Amino acid sequence: MDEATARACSALIHYAAVGLRMSEHTRAKALVFFHRYYAQRAVDDRLAAGDAAELLRSRAQLIPQGGQVRQLVLERQEPQYAFVVASACLFLASKCAVVEQPVKLGSVVTTVYALRHADDECLRIGAFYWRRKDELIVAEHDLLKTLRFDVSVTLAFDHLLAFLRLLSADKQLASAALTVLCDCYRLPMCLLHEPHVLACAAIAAAAAALQVELPTSFQVPWYEAFGAPQDKVASIRAEMVRECSRPPVTRAELADELAQPPLGSHDAVPANELLYS
Repeated sequence: MDEATARACSALIHYAAVGLRMSEHTRAKALVFFHRYYAQRAVDDRLAAGDAAELLRSRAQLIPQGGQVRQLVLERQEPQYAFVVASACLFLASKCAVVEQPVKLGSVVTTVYALRHADDECLRIGAFYWRRKDELIVAEHDLLKTLRFDVSVTLAFDHLLAFLRLLSADKQLASAALTVLCDCYRLPMCLLHEPHVLACAAIAAAAAALQVELPTSFQVPWYEAFGAPQDKVASIRAEMVRECSRPPVTRAELADELAQPPLGSHDAVPANELLYS
């Protein structure tokens, strides 16, 4: 999958989660599922091709360290199926939520359709609608199999809140740090760093943007006091600056060339046949 498709799918998950009124936790979990899926698929494909010596080491790290997996994620070229997987990640994440009620499958289908067909009418109940639901269910099964049914995710939000309290941060800094942390999960780098490191980097990036001076009363820099090495914090901040300097994903990049058939037409393709098979 190329980098443009990865960014578009991450944006789709973000906008659809907002439309479905999912919490930041559920949205971040869906993004982690998406990045894990393509990282694991890239590893499995390379293993199947016989390159086992290099990648058995990577396969043992389902949450990898270092920069190798980011390159593996960007190798796959499945632009249309990637959007189906992104929708399946949303549906699965909603079912893994602790507090929220799971969203309905039909709600995911119609919300994603509305985002990808801005100029089209609402998705009607019919053969096209049922086929979209069928392909999403199959993609969810593929997602679970690829993740080895491991849907446990440790997010950085609890670390963020704890660190902000210890730093006596005001509401403006807390809000900005939360926004930065949510954006971190839109990038594959969220797999490469521990949650407390992501939280420290989000606070540092927000403080730099707001020109807020953080406490220096610690014997070491505050992020090292929280267990985050300086080089990792600086690396994540640089990645976020690069991402923020890029233009946002447009609706055209989310567009799907497969539109529903005109009203009154009949679709002869069986409902259980995938559009992106």
